[in-house]
Amino acid sequence: GEKRGCGQICPVGIIRTGKGGKRLILAETEELHQRISTLELALAASQARHSTQPHPLLEDAYLFSPRDPARPRASASGHAEAGDEEDVVDSAFGTLTIGRSGESRFVGSFAGSEYLRTDHLPDDSNSGLATPPPTAALNSSFDLRLHTARTGPIAPGLRIGGYADGRDVDIVQLRQELPDWEKKGRELVQNCWENVSWMHPIVPQNVFDTQYLQLAYDTQRAIHPHQLAVVYLVMALGVMFDLHRPAFDNRAAELFALGQSCLSAIGFEHATPSTVRALLLCGTYLLNDKHGSGAEIYWPVLGTAIKVAYSLGLHRDGSVFGLSVEETEERRLIWWELITSDRLLATAFARPAGIASRTTDTKMPSVSGAEGDDYQRTRFRIAELMEKINNVQTQLAAVPHTLIKALDAELVEFKKSIPDSLLPSTPIPSLPMDSTISPQLVYHRLTIRLLLAQCRLLLNRPFFARALSENHEDPSFCKHGEPFCALFGAALEIVQVVQQMVVYHPSLVARWWVYWFHAFSSACCFAAIAIRAPKSAFAAPAFDGLTTVLDLATAAPPGCRAKKGLAVLLRLRARAQDSMRKA
Repeated sequence: GEKRGCGQICPVGIIRTGKGGKRLILAETEELHQRISTLELALAASQARHSTQPHPLLEDAYLFSPRDPARPRASASGHAEAGDEEDVVDSAFGTLTIGRSGESRFVGSFAGSEYLRTDHLPDDSNSGLATPPPTAALNSSFDLRLHTARTGPIAPGLRIGGYADGRDVDIVQLRQELPDWEKKGRELVQNCWENVSWMHPIVPQNVFDTQYLQLAYDTQRAIHPHQLAVVYLVMALGVMFDLHRPAFDNRAAELFALGQSCLSAIGFEHATPSTVRALLLCGTYLLNDKHGSGAEIYWPVLGTAIKVAYSLGLHRDGSVFGLSVEETEERRLIWWELITSDRLLATAFARPAGIASRTTDTKMPSVSGAEGDDYQRTRFRIAELMEKINNVQTQLAAVPHTLIKALDAELVEFKKSIPDSLLPSTPIPSLPMDSTISPQLVYHRLTIRLLLAQCRLLLNRPFFARALSENHEDPSFCKHGEPFCALFGAALEIVQVVQQMVVYHPSLVARWWVYWFHAFSSACCFAAIAIRAPKSAFAAPAFDGLTTVLDLATAAPPGCRAKKGLAVLLRLRARAQDSMRKA
């Protein structure tokens, strides 16, 4: 080429072989080969949409595919990555479902198993409201259409001011809908304190009594509509978690709708900290509602709460502005409850969280010496760790095995720093649950263990799957054996937590979505072990774990969230049995 005067089109240097000598790669043409490989992947994905046969151009004779060890590894950004491709996982890829009308849904590759299902996508029947007209339901029970139990549809949108015919929302009329305090109201509020607030005290009881309840029932005093919303939503949760009523009593939906109407009575440009509290309470209701799409509905509502909180300056510590100790502490509590909800849901979906630590200096609430202080502070500290996990889940660059390993080690080390009152080193089946221990402390000890185990499960799952592919005989004895063992131990802990909660208070745990969500993820991982590695020493205990979750869900009361994944688990157990029998 040089002799002919066209050296500029010649390969630079020499022709070199790829890994294993299978391919010849021209020097400095790696980018071209990466591009070819990317196009092959796109062609394969397109072909798979309408045919089960591979495209003719993707036959082995032509293929320069991801299966070929000579292919330089490309990240999601298209740049070659150094090192062994077995030591990285692409977190940028996930599952994108697009419906016929254009509605779409994305969950990341690290997401919880329940959110990877496609058999419970939102439909018009998934409304958590009091039977709105069919034309008003827009696949959402909160932010696209608001309804009251008696007045019908309210104008759409988050500006939410006025009825559909242009009338203003009548806050006086809404106030008149409050239940009689002595006959019903007191009981509903008490149910919320006993069965809900121990999990996340969005509004402490003393604050609720003085700032919300007294104002709501004193018709001679003005009340901000969003304060009234908090009262209705607390009562809605009181019905939802009234263990003497059947699950999903319609009265809960009516009170929830009234709370929504109060939120719609004034625009969010007039928001107060009560607005954020009300939106967080909406989240607790939606997540535990009977419809499996509650988390999807809550996702944009939570985003709105975050934007409102930033506009209120809750991300800056109140002491910076010279606020009173009481107001500073109240703002801290709301902000940290919001951070925790944001990261819990973002991690479960493997979607980017809405709050970054670099944007806030708000301190954690001070320790007051109350019974739940250790639990609350530990929960907030776990939320700090969840930011690191979520960053791994959502970064576009490939995630190296070493980073996953370091984060898992940090979670293990964190457990050692949990206050002794929560008994972090006691085996879960040995945690005391006798009558001398307060129920709240029992719940707190088990829930903290659940939160830590869920972090380890979601973090390690991609390399867990890789380990199953590497060594069917013993997945623990392979390159990615450590994350496999870490996930297996985390899944066992989750099942133990749910089992202990069922033993201690079966009717209460049946109504909390979070336990069954993570039990379902654990059961799916156990099924994968029994199906993919049936000869391994892990197969039998994994099958036992899967069976335990199935038994607990089967025994749960009719209609509760535990029943949602039952059909899927039954199919997985049948496959696991078949695989182990053949092995």
